[in-house]
Amino acid sequence: MHRAAASVLGPGRFTESTPEPERFNPHVSVAYVSADGEVRPIVQALRTVAPPAVIATFGVASLLEFHQDSGMYEWTSAMPIAIGSAERPTSANYA
Repeated sequence: MHRAAASVLGPGRFTESTPEPERFNPHVSVAYVSADGEVRPIVQALRTVAPPAVIATFGVASLLEFHQDSGMYEWTSAMPIAIGSAERPTSANYA
């Protein structure tokens, strides 16, 4: 994703350095937790769910810079990039 964004936007518009492989773990999250806690109830609850497979289509990829400075996860920037279109998304069509 990083290489694709850099190649499309060019070095003048995309200045982020390549993430170090050991620090980069692509994923989809539903929540972040910043405190210790018992994992067993969460695992047990998730084992009761059998969601069907889905196909997701995305029109925008958002590049975010995450950090955890105040005891919580925050993001400092977002750059929406249209997928499959030459048109750059605006705030009106980006949700």
